[in-house]
Amino acid sequence: MDDGAYTGVVAALWAEARCLTEIDAAIGAQAQLSGVRLRLAGMGAERAAKAAQKLLDDGAGALVSWGTCGALQSELFAGDVVLPHAVRDEAGTVYDTDARWRTRVRAALSPELGSAHEGVLLSAARPWATAAEKRRGGAAGAAVVDMESAAVARVALDVGVPFLAIRVIVDAVDVTIPSAAIAGVDTLGRVRPWPFALQLLRRPGQLMRLPRLGRDFAKATDGLHSIAATCLPAIASASVRHA
Repeated sequence: MDDGAYTGVVAALWAEARCLTEIDAAIGAQAQLSGVRLRLAGMGAERAAKAAQKLLDDGAGALVSWGTCGALQSELFAGDVVLPHAVRDEAGTVYDTDARWRTRVRAALSPELGSAHEGVLLSAARPWATAAEKRRGGAAGAAVVDMESAAVARVALDVGVPFLAIRVIVDAVDVTIPSAAIAGVDTLGRVRPWPFALQLLRRPGQLMRLPRLGRDFAKATDGLHSIAATCLPAIASASVRHA
């Protein structure tokens, strides 16, 4: 590994990655920006860890988990920005994010995005789709949930490089995610037409919930676009020997 030449950014979904820059729709695809290298991992902890390790092996001096998340608290809504002060896995292991780096990114946010939330991000092994399970996670002290951030944090902190999670909320705590939006997509989040249609045939009532999910996902990706437009120098800053 070289002397921290850039910040490595791990994104699970193609739509999340494209908010930062254009990138091929393939697991392991990479794109280079000013001071930042983005790697598309696909969903899940194992893929995220592999992507993070590859970025470190190629010279990253800091790591970011980038993308969307679900809310576990009632005061959080679609489009809200989350810069968690800590990430926790389902086994209870807690990984702190870098406070100085987090402060620099928060200061660079567009005022239109409002204040970033800094509560605990919980990384789960699977999507949390129902309001009931999201409320249980909130009762245990977490603010939001994703599937990848703890894996990226573990890789970063095992070798002592700075770690940060940058997430924007898609689904509020009271929103149940339709099964078509989970079983009907591939690991990069792209719709698989036949599985998607089969889920709708099995549970046609979920069709009524899809428009809201689409609007909420658009709010989240708009937020990620805004962060990319204003915060890239702050994101890149941790890879220059941490001051």
